[in-house]
Amino acid sequence: MLYADGPSTHREIRISAGAARVWEVLADVGAMAGWSPELVEVEWQDGATYPVPGARCTGRPPPTRCRAPGTSGTTNTP
Repeated sequence: MLYADGPSTHREIRISAGAARVWEVLADVGAMAGWSPELVEVEWQDGATYPVPGARCTGRPPPTRCRAPGTSGTTNTP
Protein backbone atom coordinates (compact mmCIF):
# COMPACT_ATOMS: atom_id res chain seq x y z
CA MET A 1 0.00 0.00 0.00
CA LEU A 2 1.27 3.44 -0.89
CA TYR A 3 0.92 6.58 1.20
CA ALA A 4 -0.90 8.12 -1.76
CA ASP A 5 -3.59 5.43 -1.32
CA GLY A 6 -4.56 7.12 1.96
CA PRO A 7 -3.95 4.29 4.43
CA SER A 8 -5.62 4.82 7.78
CA THR A 9 -6.54 3.11 10.98
CA HIS A 10 -9.44 3.42 13.38
CA ARG A 11 -9.80 2.44 17.01
CA GLU A 12 -12.53 3.08 19.56
CA ILE A 13 -12.48 2.57 23.29
CA ARG A 14 -15.01 3.32 26.00
CA ILE A 15 -13.63 5.09 29.04
CA SER A 16 -15.51 4.88 32.33
CA ALA A 17 -14.65 8.39 33.45
CA GLY A 18 -15.99 11.87 32.98
CA ALA A 19 -14.55 14.24 30.39
CA ALA A 20 -12.80 16.34 33.06
CA ARG A 21 -10.88 13.31 34.39
CA VAL A 22 -9.97 12.11 30.90
CA TRP A 23 -8.66 15.58 30.02
CA GLU A 24 -6.69 15.72 33.29
CA VAL A 25 -4.92 12.46 32.44
CA LEU A 26 -4.24 13.37 28.81
CA ALA A 27 -3.02 16.85 29.73
CA ASP A 28 -0.33 15.44 32.03
CA VAL A 29 2.47 15.38 29.45
CA GLY A 30 4.98 14.33 32.11
CA ALA A 31 3.09 11.06 32.53
CA MET A 32 3.47 10.22 28.83
CA ALA A 33 7.01 8.94 29.46
CA GLY A 34 5.48 6.23 31.64
CA TRP A 35 3.09 5.16 28.91
CA SER A 36 5.51 4.73 26.04
CA PRO A 37 8.92 3.07 25.72
CA GLU A 38 9.68 5.67 23.04
CA LEU A 39 9.84 8.51 25.60
CA VAL A 40 12.11 9.10 28.55
CA GLU A 41 10.98 12.59 29.43
CA VAL A 42 8.42 15.16 28.32
CA GLU A 43 8.43 18.77 29.46
CA TRP A 44 6.57 21.98 28.77
CA GLN A 45 8.39 24.75 26.94
CA ASP A 46 8.39 28.54 27.25
CA GLY A 47 7.02 28.54 30.80
CA ALA A 48 3.85 26.63 29.93
CA THR A 49 2.50 24.25 32.56
CA TYR A 50 -0.75 23.14 30.94
CA PRO A 51 -2.10 22.61 27.42
CA VAL A 52 -3.51 25.87 26.11
CA PRO A 53 -3.55 27.19 22.54
CA GLY A 54 0.05 27.82 21.50
CA ALA A 55 1.63 25.84 24.37
CA ARG A 56 4.46 23.54 23.37
CA CYS A 57 6.11 20.53 24.96
CA THR A 58 9.20 18.57 24.04
CA GLY A 59 9.75 14.84 24.38
CA ARG A 60 13.10 13.11 24.74
CA PRO A 61 13.52 9.57 23.43
CA PRO A 62 15.73 7.03 25.17
CA PRO A 63 19.35 6.69 24.07
CA THR A 64 19.63 4.67 20.88
CA ARG A 65 22.23 2.30 19.64
CA CYS A 66 23.16 2.87 16.02
CA ARG A 67 25.78 1.41 13.76
CA ALA A 68 27.61 3.53 11.28
CA PRO A 69 29.28 1.70 8.40
CA GLY A 70 32.68 0.40 9.52
CA THR A 71 32.08 0.92 13.25
CA SER A 72 30.98 -1.24 16.12
CA GLY A 73 28.23 1.19 17.05
CA THR A 74 27.90 4.37 19.08
CA THR A 75 25.53 5.51 21.74
CA ASN A 76 23.60 8.66 21.01
CA THR A 77 21.81 10.67 23.65
CA PRO A 78 19.69 13.45 22.26
